[in-house]
Amino acid sequence: MEFDGSAFEVEFSHQDGTTYAMETILATKLMLLHYELVESVGAVSR
Repeated sequence: MEFDGSAFEVEFSHQDGTTYAMETILATKLMLLHYELVESVGAVSR
């Protein structure tokens, strides 16, 4: 949820989607994060 672009409601959740916290955070306190899967560099042989 956005509040006039000055604050946002942010949901924190586990990887299974279960919410464990929701906070209203000022836009000036947010940091843009990028997440993308990276392929493993070396395979472990067993």
